[in-house]
Amino acid sequence: MPGIEHNKQIVDKFYECLGSYDVAGLKEIVTEDLIMNVHNSGSVGGEITIEALPMLIQALQTVCPGGIRFELLDVTAEDNRLSVRANGYAKTVDGGEYNNRYHFLFKFRDGKIFETHEYMDSLLVENVLGPTLNELLN
Repeated sequence: MPGIEHNKQIVDKFYECLGSYDVAGLKEIVTEDLIMNVHNSGSVGGEITIEALPMLIQALQTVCPGGIRFELLDVTAEDNRLSVRANGYAKTVDGGEYNNRYHFLFKFRDGKIFETHEYMDSLLVENVLGPTLNELLN
């Protein structure tokens, strides 16, 4: 059974793939029943399944075509869980900035991510990403 160090490597790859919009790479490190829980008070949130992952990536790429650079600040791991506090930096298609602060909780099964919980500045998401994400995901 993979351990904490393996899970840290998987999370590093998660941020690399998410930031570069690599859907195929993401699908290699998550289970087929993946549930990504996006917790915020705006309209962009809820559960995202592996089937919706390509649409999410397309929406992010539409708004921030240069990708998102993630800076991991704190990583804490125990059992099958890994917690990450991170900052994300991106330029929007209109030249603005999308710099958000995140907390992710990852859960692992058989060496892959099967569940995530994401917390962020929901007002920033709503203002910068909301219109495009809602249009593409709904």
